[in-house]
Amino acid sequence: MITQFTIGGFRAIENLTLELGTKNLLMGLNGAGKTSVFDALASIRELVVQGERIADEKSDEPLFPLSSVPRWWRNGSPGPVEQRFEIVFEGEDGPIRYVLMIQQDEASGRSRIFSEELLHQDRPMFSFREGTVQLYRRSYEKGPTFTFDWNRSAVGTVLHPEIPHIDWFKERMRMTTCVRIDAPRMAARSEKEQPDLERDLSNFASWYRRALVTNAAAGASYLSDMRQVIAGMESLDLHDLGQGIMVLRASFEQPHEPIAPGRRRRGTFWLGLQELSDGQRALIGLYALLHFVLKEGATLCIDEPDNFVALAEIQPWLLDIADRVDDYGAQCILASHHPEILNLLALDHGILLERGGSGPTTGIRYKPDADLPLTPAEVMARGWQHG
Repeated sequence: MITQFTIGGFRAIENLTLELGTKNLLMGLNGAGKTSVFDALASIRELVVQGERIADEKSDEPLFPLSSVPRWWRNGSPGPVEQRFEIVFEGEDGPIRYVLMIQQDEASGRSRIFSEELLHQDRPMFSFREGTVQLYRRSYEKGPTFTFDWNRSAVGTVLHPEIPHIDWFKERMRMTTCVRIDAPRMAARSEKEQPDLERDLSNFASWYRRALVTNAAAGASYLSDMRQVIAGMESLDLHDLGQGIMVLRASFEQPHEPIAPGRRRRGTFWLGLQELSDGQRALIGLYALLHFVLKEGATLCIDEPDNFVALAEIQPWLLDIADRVDDYGAQCILASHHPEILNLLALDHGILLERGGSGPTTGIRYKPDADLPLTPAEVMARGWQHG
């Protein structure tokens, strides 16, 4: 799991280090930096795992645009500025530390990777700096060097089988998922399998198509849960339209009320994913994350999982995810204002993010006044989180 995540110079976060456990809840007012934490982690994953370029001219949304630098840095610095990110994983035989530095030059409009490092127990395994890769041997002694593209992750691209910890790190990054479900954007149509979820779950059908192939057992338990969660739902399957195109649809049992004269009752009817309510689509996404993503060694980050769903629907899902984290040795990081989530997780797992006016984000462990006879949700609602 990720034990520490440090962000320096990203949006409103100037210098923030989060100490993380198996369960974590990011708390705070809007604009405090909760989403920025997830976006930073998700962008690093896309850089390392998916091979995205740091500044792709063809992309409308570069991973680390110049606009991601704190505005007060840009106003006060005549030259290039550097953003710094550090992720520490708990390895089987000691911590694995990844350090990424991105150089942003407003004068030239250029963004590039200045350096990347991967360390095991603070000993170097791999490094990239100013266009040059330095490989290391199993004994941690320096090996060969070669030049590499400043716009791509060298750690994510270069194969180095002599050091198995590098592949271990890349696999843990692959198992890190950050999402903010946007139910109206969850499309039913799939033209091909996709191994990675978009952050808003807009490609859910294509990802689910791949997930069913790679983990059929999880698919069976997922459908069993969905029958309990969405009333009347019997199945969720991919209907083949031909030429590799599929549509995700759900089947429902016919209502038991009398039907109009002359109409024949049938056993089930089908609705495409886009025909379901936003709340139903959100539940489909939430439980899919629980069954297909949350496994041993995985880190699941969800920004406001309570969006679109009712209080009676989020509570059982929340209890399920807490149990699965414990049972499977996984990790979850949630960000939420929801009272049910605050009351369950804040006391033991809450991290309070705050900003003083327009200043940078700070983070502390949530520790309310022990004498206050209030739930965490009530404390936050009154603004008494500092006593």
